[in-house]
Amino acid sequence: MKHSKIFGKMLSAVTASALLLVGNTAFPEIGTMTAKAADAQDRGNIGGYDYEMWNQNGTGQASMKPSAGSFTCSWSNIENFLARMGKNYDSKKLNYKDIGNNIVLTYDVEYSPRGNSYMCVYGWTRKPLMEYYIVEGWGSWRPIAGDAERKGTVTLDGNTYDIAKTMRYNQPSLDGTQTFPQYWSVRQTSGSRDNVQNNMKGTIHVSKHFDAWSKAGLDMSGTLYEVSLNIEGYRSNGSANVKSVRVYENYDDGGENPNPGTSEEQPKTTVEPDENGYYFNDTFDSGVGDWAGRGAATVDTTTSEKFAGTGSLSVSGRTANWNGAVKALDTSTFKPGETYSFAVNAMYKSGGSEEKFKLTLQYNDGTGAQYSEVASASTTAGDWVQLANPSYTIPAGATDLQLYVETVDTDIDFYIDEAIGAKSGTEIKGADGPKVVILGDANFDGAVNSFDLVAARKAILAGNASGSDLKAADVDQNGKLETADLVLIQSFVIGKISEWPEPPEPEKPDYDTSKWDNYKETASAQYIDFYKSSIKHMGNTYRLTQKLAAAENGESLTVAYLGGSITEGKNYTTPFSNYLRTTFAKGSFKEINAGLSGTSSVVGLVRSEKQIVEQKPDIIFLEFSVNDHEDIMYKKCFESCIKKFLDMPNEPAVGIVITRSKGGFSSQAQMYPIGKNFDIPVISMDDALTKAFNSKFLQASDYYTDEYHPHQKGGQLVADCMAYYVRQALKTENQSAGYTQPTKYVYGAEYASCVNVDPKTLTNFNAGSWKAGTGYNSLPYSYTLNGGSPMTFKTQGKGFIVVFKANSSGMGSINVTVNGKTTKINGNKQYTWGGPDAELGYYQNTTGDLDVSITGSGSFTIWGIGLIK
Repeated sequence: MKHSKIFGKMLSAVTASALLLVGNTAFPEIGTMTAKAADAQDRGNIGGYDYEMWNQNGTGQASMKPSAGSFTCSWSNIENFLARMGKNYDSKKLNYKDIGNNIVLTYDVEYSPRGNSYMCVYGWTRKPLMEYYIVEGWGSWRPIAGDAERKGTVTLDGNTYDIAKTMRYNQPSLDGTQTFPQYWSVRQTSGSRDNVQNNMKGTIHVSKHFDAWSKAGLDMSGTLYEVSLNIEGYRSNGSANVKSVRVYENYDDGGENPNPGTSEEQPKTTVEPDENGYYFNDTFDSGVGDWAGRGAATVDTTTSEKFAGTGSLSVSGRTANWNGAVKALDTSTFKPGETYSFAVNAMYKSGGSEEKFKLTLQYNDGTGAQYSEVASASTTAGDWVQLANPSYTIPAGATDLQLYVETVDTDIDFYIDEAIGAKSGTEIKGADGPKVVILGDANFDGAVNSFDLVAARKAILAGNASGSDLKAADVDQNGKLETADLVLIQSFVIGKISEWPEPPEPEKPDYDTSKWDNYKETASAQYIDFYKSSIKHMGNTYRLTQKLAAAENGESLTVAYLGGSITEGKNYTTPFSNYLRTTFAKGSFKEINAGLSGTSSVVGLVRSEKQIVEQKPDIIFLEFSVNDHEDIMYKKCFESCIKKFLDMPNEPAVGIVITRSKGGFSSQAQMYPIGKNFDIPVISMDDALTKAFNSKFLQASDYYTDEYHPHQKGGQLVADCMAYYVRQALKTENQSAGYTQPTKYVYGAEYASCVNVDPKTLTNFNAGSWKAGTGYNSLPYSYTLNGGSPMTFKTQGKGFIVVFKANSSGMGSINVTVNGKTTKINGNKQYTWGGPDAELGYYQNTTGDLDVSITGSGSFTIWGIGLIK
């Protein structure tokens, strides 16, 4: 949330989630997330100990220097940072009792926190999924919040710990987005103090903590993933000298315990290429092999789609474009500095009209994670395409090699097949990608003749036509390949017809409102009154009625949400989507969550073309009411978003969801007039909650998890209000005969044509001293100031919006000069903490040539250029 003056979300490392700091109830929950491409990270194994360093977005200064069973680390001016070392047991798939009879971690640490930081034992279990913490010391405040489920205490190793359980709902985890518990042992008295060097030495009987949790009724039946010593900081400074960390599986409390690590690495067997020159050839006909999900993605084999053989690898559950399928490469086979051939085939079924895939190598160069494109290619839905590079050189000195498949812009589900790594120069046969479609040319030879009749007949018999094959043979263009198409092709070949019939107009069903006229609400009278209070403006219902009627008739239904972290958190989007799916969707259903923490409608407008418009959703809701301010730019961009969506050719239904902070802040006063002018639904949780709080029907704790965010039950209240609105909108009394957009606007919608463009694709682009990077979340690129030379480019349009990294202090500024006129943009913004903000760089009333130069000073990163066409 942009308005928060308290701590926001805390993110975690690549393979695990960060410790949930749940202390003083003035602080919100700190969430769990997987790393993004912009994050600095380093992980590996040294002397038998697994280690990891992670720094969110590469912010500030952070370092970790690991040795066998020890490490040093330091951090300053960071967003989130962690450094940890221990033992990973995931490959054993064993319960902690089967790992050893007495799991113990010992430590000897010089720990110097300056602010929000802590030291703990950390890890996970699987089946069931659970995240755990044994907290030894902290800096400025102590974990365990007032809403934690207390489970008593345990006294071990001379210290008394409070035992607690908390829950994470629909949050990223080891196994993608999941709901899972967190178990806690937190010392009643910290072993450290803030702003001093703390010499901490101790023994943690991890198994005994697990036993105590089990005795307290917590489920400890899962397989143990890891036991690690973790040093973490959040928007703070500090350092630690971990002089020793040891993890023992069978600790002898009264005897000698030699170092359980090993200083000698096990010899590795070099894989030799086969007769085809292949080092690996993953067909996915009998399993996933060495491939795993990256980020929130999950992978599995499927026989429903394949390029060759009997199966492929399906990739689903993605929440960002960098999520995908990943395979670790052994440097004893794939040697840094040497050249190899890589190829993989990719395909998607549902998404945009065209999607671009990338095959990427993540590696460590000694300073952190780096990313190198191996190959990329675009394709259309249903068409396999090969990502291939017969001569790719692995960067010299690279370690921790991870080959992965991702999409460039979206988080669609997809499939991969025939993944191969081979000797340099090996040409690997694969898919050609989408074909040039000529209606009736079923065999793609460039002409329509009797051979196409044969090809179409074979496709009908096979029953698996898709992609370009379906588009070419489906000459009546009804979306199905059937006998009627054969008849038409034959008629065309013999000259009976010379043109194909026009595609059928989609029917707009007449909606039967009787079901909803007679619907009996099952909630109590007080809740029904609460739902009624949330309908600020019923608005025109025509588009919504048509979309839901079509869904009930078996057509696909896609709902999209654009907003900040309230939307990103999914606590209201998931239950409302489930309501639409189960109530109306008789065909396929898709949800698009375009929430991005801390962003306003200005940033949302820049993001909306790729994340919303190109996905062609049927229903769209906007939620920015605790992120926007009274500045005219926010008002115009919010209004421009609505116009942009209402202008879409598929005529989606568009609505507004207005929330409020616990203290009462909301942008309803500026958003409601916009919704009313467009005559679209306005659902106001501001009105409903204010009335409920004043009447004492609800308390703040019934809705909020912190100052701004609804918890799971609070999100359900939002979803219930939205569902109630839908039921009212479908009644006869609220039906609309059609919809016409207004021609006048409340504040202005002149930015509606805004699209995010990468400056490097524009005319005469010169980066100057700006260093290109991988972007931020759904913002796909970045340019960071690295000297005094200007970035320059030319384009055409009315102007552009600059999206940039903003913080409350410590940021630089830029001068945006367009056609000789200069605008200054400062990166220091109130209510921001390292996430994106945006300002208008330049605007003119008519489209024309834009000659752009951008210079600056200090720390400044551009995350988007929203060109107003």
